[in-house]
Amino acid sequence: MQRQRPIIGIMGGYYNADYSTKLVKTISETLSSQGAEFHFYFGSFSLRLLDRFTLDDVGLDCHYYSLFTYSHFDRPDILVIAYGSLTLAHEGMDIHQFISKVPDVPVILLGDSTALDRNPYSINITIDNDSGLKQVIEHLIRVHGRKNIGYLSGPKENHDAIKRLQAYKDVLSENYLPVKEEHIVYGDFFYHDDAQADFLFQNDPNLDAIVSANDEMTQSIYRVAKKKHRQIGKDLSVTGFDDIRMES
Repeated sequence: MQRQRPIIGIMGGYYNADYSTKLVKTISETLSSQGAEFHFYFGSFSLRLLDRFTLDDVGLDCHYYSLFTYSHFDRPDILVIAYGSLTLAHEGMDIHQFISKVPDVPVILLGDSTALDRNPYSINITIDNDSGLKQVIEHLIRVHGRKNIGYLSGPKENHDAIKRLQAYKDVLSENYLPVKEEHIVYGDFFYHDDAQADFLFQNDPNLDAIVSANDEMTQSIYRVAKKKHRQIGKDLSVTGFDDIRMES
């Protein structure tokens, strides 16, 4: 039976994050007037979170491999894949391996620049991780005179986290500042990365700035800085990435 409306499949993880909420809202608002039908396929959190939280805390989007089953059952006309949010829990899965498991339909791949040759109509959409983060750090150095800058990275294997970490290292080197391993810690892109933020202060209590690879982890820096009696905006500068809402 011929479909009355095209089906757009939206595949992503971490759906209570601000990034994912904005993505779903934007796609829905943009295409709702076009008569399309939306099917959402939920991914999973980082498995490392389960060391700290119960399943009730992290929600029910833990059923990662059901993504492939449901998408084949629906066989959408187009798949929008937020790859970065999906692979927080499965960093070892290669993008081509992932794509081979979804229906052979045009894919709009978000957050990864890997060329997809399986379907000729597939495209990639990525953000400028490199220059975006460089401008932030250059502002800290050149406008605010910060010289001792820590970095709270995302997961080591995540595409966006890798790009942003390299930008941090590059801009420090370009401004003749040392890149110190003790100034770099790795979080989960999750708002409860307090332990990782605390490591930065333990490693160097004299940090005058901390750059976070995303805004969610920035909330951890705020909480830990308050406990350390550091005044953000005065003796400590803090920046994030992604422009999410921050609860007061």
